Amino acid sequence: MDFGLKEKRVLVVGASRNIGAAIAKCFSAEGCLVTVVARDREKLSRLVDEMGGTAVGHGFVIGDLLLPNEPTRIAGTILDKVGHCDIVVHNVGGGLGYKDPFGRIEDWESVWRFNVGIAIEMNKVLLPPMLDNCWGRVIHISSISAKVGEPLSQDGGAIAYYAAKA
Repeated sequence: MDFGLKEKRVLVVGASRNIGAAIAKCFSAEGCLVTVVARDREKLSRLVDEMGGTAVGHGFVIGDLLLPNEPTRIAGTILDKVGHCDIVVHNVGGGLGYKDPFGRIEDWESVWRFNVGIAIEMNKVLLPPMLDNCWGRVIHISSISAKVGEPLSQDGGAIAYYAAKA
């Protein structure tokens, strides 16, 4: 299928496996130049190779987005490598193992940062060039848990995750 995206520069954050890797492959199949970000160098390298490699314009950046200032650093590195992004897909998130609905505020903040804050921090760097180019798309991947969550069980549900995804 041709969506008219050939040669668009696409960034997929959280792309080392599952949905993120599938999204990257779909954009690559559309003829996009795809850059992927995650912590696992081996998985990202393999993914880039599966999409055709660096010779056709794909690439990857390794980093732990949970570290302070790392989203800003990674976004800057990406702009240095590719010039600008046309499409950004934020596919990073999770509950970080926190399930206590009465947990510490720091735990709730960590989950919010992982699911929302990282994207906001990266967007502050990535969106200005989109605005300069008068074209761009930003996609934030959520979860059905934002609407339905899991019923609370003895070990608790991941309430902070559900709230962050909503």
